[in-house]
Amino acid sequence: MKPSTCDLYTRYITGANEWAKKIGESLVANVYIYNSAEDAGEADFDLGTKTKCNNYTSNSLPEIIQGWKQGGAIAYPPYKYQGASFPPSVILNSAWQESTEQIASSTVHELVHTIQYPYYGNRNPCSGSVPSWWSEGQAMLYGYGVIEEWGIPHFELDLSECSSIQLSHLPQLTNNCVYGMGREALVLLTHLYGDKSFEVWKEFSKNGSTFETSFEAVYKIRVRDYSDIFEKYKQCMISLGFGVNADQRCLAEFDITPTP
Repeated sequence: MKPSTCDLYTRYITGANEWAKKIGESLVANVYIYNSAEDAGEADFDLGTKTKCNNYTSNSLPEIIQGWKQGGAIAYPPYKYQGASFPPSVILNSAWQESTEQIASSTVHELVHTIQYPYYGNRNPCSGSVPSWWSEGQAMLYGYGVIEEWGIPHFELDLSECSSIQLSHLPQLTNNCVYGMGREALVLLTHLYGDKSFEVWKEFSKNGSTFETSFEAVYKIRVRDYSDIFEKYKQCMISLGFGVNADQRCLAEFDITPTP
């Protein structure tokens, strides 16, 4: 049986008007990719009159929930719409819009964040209760896992940004290092201990739990001890210039034995 699909749109803004142009299909739900107003003249229709997927009809695109500021960073509160979500803060350039592979990766990436959000409970996702290397690294792991299955090289790191930053001290979303290095941290963790990353979120959702206690409960190793293991792996990555498939070479060639 062929799975049902939903239309994939790019969203253009011209003043107070919102327009959309169909650019493909999605197996998950309607996905709106936010963009500038440059190509609004090519739009297929006004979003205000569009019938949404899953027989859900709306007179207007769901309103963007006003973000809050935390430590100088702007984030958006968790929410869902049209059966699945694509956070409205995401902005993709034209090159990404033209790439089915990148759109697929980004869609999965944002859906992982949608799954993460409920586990925060009443904790602010921007409070630092969960380090960004973990939340973004997990989203990168699954997002790029999709296109890697198609034989497409994954996200490459910027050596100048990442070579001197330890896992335990990654800044909160200040550059691409958080995404790339976070992903590598999850790649190695999964290689050593199996795919248990969502179990950490389940532990984290329990009253009184912290990210550190949740991590240790699942992997039986402290975050700072894992950071030491990861540092050795990172040095291997540095020696290969963080090139395409460097992680696979390091996983295969670098002998890493985790502490029981």
